[in-house]
Amino acid sequence: MKTTPATTHSLQFNYLPSYAQYIIDYKLEDFVRLQFTIAEQLNVPLLKAFTNMPAAEVSALVLKYGKEFLDCLANNQAENFIQTSILRWATNTLPHIDKYQVVSDDLSLISLTRKKVFLQILPSFCQDPNLMINIIEELDYFFTKLNAATTETYINLLKEKIAEHTHLIEKINTTSPSAIYVFDVKDQRTIYTNEKFNDVLGYSNNEMEGYAFNFFSALIHPDDLTIIQSHYQSILTIEDKEIQSCKYRIKNKDGDYCWMRNYDTVFKRKDDHSVWQIIGIVIDVTKEKITADELRKREEQLTEAQALAHMGSWSCIIETGMCKWSDEMYKIYQLEKTVNLDLDFISSFTHPDDLIYSQQQLKKILESKKSIAFQYRIIATDGAVNPGDNQYQMIAMFAKNKKM
Repeated sequence: MKTTPATTHSLQFNYLPSYAQYIIDYKLEDFVRLQFTIAEQLNVPLLKAFTNMPAAEVSALVLKYGKEFLDCLANNQAENFIQTSILRWATNTLPHIDKYQVVSDDLSLISLTRKKVFLQILPSFCQDPNLMINIIEELDYFFTKLNAATTETYINLLKEKIAEHTHLIEKINTTSPSAIYVFDVKDQRTIYTNEKFNDVLGYSNNEMEGYAFNFFSALIHPDDLTIIQSHYQSILTIEDKEIQSCKYRIKNKDGDYCWMRNYDTVFKRKDDHSVWQIIGIVIDVTKEKITADELRKREEQLTEAQALAHMGSWSCIIETGMCKWSDEMYKIYQLEKTVNLDLDFISSFTHPDDLIYSQQQLKKILESKKSIAFQYRIIATDGAVNPGDNQYQMIAMFAKNKKM
């Protein structure tokens, strides 16, 4: 949505131009100083935009644009001033200010600030009551037109921002790999879902929206129902920026159970601060769960096989020298699992007659980056030396990630 400057009517004044010229000639510094003072008294929100600027730089900026404003009035170009100001705002070319930083209070308070400055300086310009009334009437008319134009532009900018946010939300909904939903706690029903729910569970938006919590309860795996109930109960007590997560199984439209992970937070609250609506994303983690289960099963099988064969396995990060052992390695070396392992510590168990040889073999592995098999003896923690027929064979491999 493109923002266009608000329309203005022709503004030609009879008394205001000479007053503006007087301020330029004799009261320009007072005009700038009073704007600062009154703006601070009125607590104009836009002042925050200049908090980190040096005072001299702010003064120079206000002086520059204050004189530009007065020049327009002195030359009877008030309409041009309004159009130029609105255009700068709408096209985001205001100095040091983003167009969305301007809030509704700024519109009225900035005009009020300038009007107060004009009224405070007015007695030094003239004492004629009739002339003063005429100037005040023209000031009222000018600021009425200015406020109308800025209000119209502000509304247009709000519409533009809403349109941008709507577009962003639509893009997130269409590109997100996750299902997104909003759940009404009070009515216990889903009030919004994106299209991804169809991909994840096979249910259309029309099927999902409006269903009560009992519908989802019927789809949740019986063993996971208490997990879901506890999850949603916990959300009712969290802060706005907190996120709760849980993993559970749910039946898709084909009748198969899928593993899901939810990330949920508070979307809206009621006047009493209790949770009204929940927003969350749902990620299908079935493949990850199957892979993790298979990996864990293989690790269990490997551990069992090593125990039966009295054979261990280990890995070492070359850069740090830190090692990771299988359970059987600890049994072979007769060590507790709480022991911190590194190459130097492990080498201390190698039989002195085999130490140099084993170190040479490890060096060959590092240099050649190839697997090498060799035998060596270790001295157990009880001091016993393994006999010759029970020598240990190492098959070492060098991985690309500098892990051996």
